[in-house]
Amino acid sequence: MTDPDLKHAAFRLEHTVRWNPHVPLVRTIRVDPPVTLDDARILVADNLGSMTGHDVWSLMDGAQLIRSADVVAIKVVPVGSVPDDHGEGFGLTVS
Repeated sequence: MTDPDLKHAAFRLEHTVRWNPHVPLVRTIRVDPPVTLDDARILVADNLGSMTGHDVWSLMDGAQLIRSADVVAIKVVPVGSVPDDHGEGFGLTVS
């Protein structure tokens, strides 16, 4: 379990899709400034509309695209580093 006050600069979003619910598809995001896991969950929840809107496609790590209409769940997990093939151009900024 993660210390609730510990701040992280990167998170893994594990997307569960309806056509393959047993294998999560991963998208790594960076946040600036670093935030706690609870703050990241709130940030992702606040952006769900733009991430799951009609005709929206999301870039996963490994250059895979998924259609947002297929996403049934998103799990937020802190990570220590960002992989080279993370979804370029996607970052969340805390204001």
